[in-house]
Amino acid sequence: MDRRTLTAILLTLGLYYAWIAAFGPFKGTEAVEDPALAGEETPEIAPAPEPVATASTAHLPVEDIDFAACGFEAKISTAGGGMHDVRLPKVEAPLDIQTLWGKALSFLPFYDAMPGGWNPYGDPPGPLTMAGPKGAIAAVGVGELEALPHFGVETRETGKVVLAGVTEDGVAIRHSFTAVPESDASPCYVEVETSWSGPTDKAAWIGVHAEMAPEAGYYDNEIRPYAVVDGGQDYEMNLDNVVEDRISEGPVSWFGIADRYFLTGLLPEDDSKGTLYFSQRGEGEGATWGDHYVVANSLSAGEVHAETFKLYIGDKTRANLDRLHDDLGVLQNYGWFAVFAGPLLWLLVFLQGYVGNWGLAIITLTVLVKSALFPLTHMGFKSSQRMQDIQPQLAEIKEKYAEQPEELNRRTMELFQKEGVNPFGGCLPMILQMPVWFALYRVLLQAPQLYHTDFLYLKDLSSVDPYGALPFAVVGLMLLQQQFTPMGNLDPTQARVMKLMPVIFGFFFFTFPSGLVLYIFVNTMLSILQQWWIRRSMARPAATPTPQGAAT
Repeated sequence: MDRRTLTAILLTLGLYYAWIAAFGPFKGTEAVEDPALAGEETPEIAPAPEPVATASTAHLPVEDIDFAACGFEAKISTAGGGMHDVRLPKVEAPLDIQTLWGKALSFLPFYDAMPGGWNPYGDPPGPLTMAGPKGAIAAVGVGELEALPHFGVETRETGKVVLAGVTEDGVAIRHSFTAVPESDASPCYVEVETSWSGPTDKAAWIGVHAEMAPEAGYYDNEIRPYAVVDGGQDYEMNLDNVVEDRISEGPVSWFGIADRYFLTGLLPEDDSKGTLYFSQRGEGEGATWGDHYVVANSLSAGEVHAETFKLYIGDKTRANLDRLHDDLGVLQNYGWFAVFAGPLLWLLVFLQGYVGNWGLAIITLTVLVKSALFPLTHMGFKSSQRMQDIQPQLAEIKEKYAEQPEELNRRTMELFQKEGVNPFGGCLPMILQMPVWFALYRVLLQAPQLYHTDFLYLKDLSSVDPYGALPFAVVGLMLLQQQFTPMGNLDPTQARVMKLMPVIFGFFFFTFPSGLVLYIFVNTMLSILQQWWIRRSMARPAATPTPQGAAT
């Protein structure tokens, strides 16, 4: 060791001992007597409270964070922590259908003009948007819906974003989004965890709001506020009714926004207790509509209220709805014909798996239904044909007992029984088909599986045929079918009404989903073939002429 190194060590040790002599030992090295060893009672040590931010984050600039999970893309705004520009990139938006007759009517002075040339399915619509730039999906706040808190970003990872902030009133909010992959028990969703820390005398809430078209009918495919409350579906088609908050009473299973095929919304935990409001956020062109869930009306000092939600953005297939919550099946509303619609959709899905096209699946379904009902429809058609054959006898009874109504009815029923005629047999084929028609109609309007399914020139079987080809073809077939349908038992007025039926039905066919009109077209064609075969099989053989000179 050289002299300079030795000198440095001695000087360091001298300084150290000089410090000890002047100021005593370091506080960090003072011995602390263990109370337990000294026989004293060990005091309870309270856990250190979570650090609570106190400085308002209202001054922080607004930032948009890209977020993609579960088949959707969105941006999370640090103003309110809600998602906007939410879209499903693999799902096409509704087509802007321009019908041929609509284009023709637009030239009339009392109709709105349709600009440009005729484009049956409009321009390519692009991805389906569930919320535009003004949307606020899973936004949170305290007090007024417009008073959105500003957040700082704690975590920014793939499939995970954590925000934290303090309102100007001093309420600390932590808001996180975490993607949860699909499993056997649940479709893919985003877990939303939110906590509010008081004090505040204002309501803590979380909401789902988006831009919406001003007007929409019950069967229009427009986004509207929806909820499942007390096991039932609640929705609002008239946006004027949500200008002032409307309360939906009962346990909340889901709330958000939805159209006929897709939904965006939050599922509270089972033990969550709050109040749901259908509400409007903002005014004028900046207004959005939806619903918000008040989780607490006030918070005392130091009180923390935490909630966990499942954020689901996707289709309304029954498999996904049932895996999310037992009550969500009501969102696929088939109305009174649900008992037929469920099995019919299952059969359609099964058939499509074999034939590979939804149009072919509908045709196959029509053949199967027609085959299943063949014995009954065959009896009905034969009864109609027999009714035609006994018209002379019926006319004779009516003439003979015209002044004796009771005897007329008795003699008529005796003739029906003798000839094996059911007076309602001709109506039977139509009556048996009606449940299938209504069920298929509801399936086409509600089942995501049939959304934007194409067949031949049709781009969407769940929408009208813009060319009108199928409706015209069905009307033509119905007029042809009348040539095989006996009407001799009808009075002149009834006969005229029956002849007008194809025209009356034709108006409806132009508004029906083209998938339903395809079903009716195939069914009518098969009925004509069946009636033709029955008439041919029941035709009496022509009399054989007697040769001249033969013995008589």
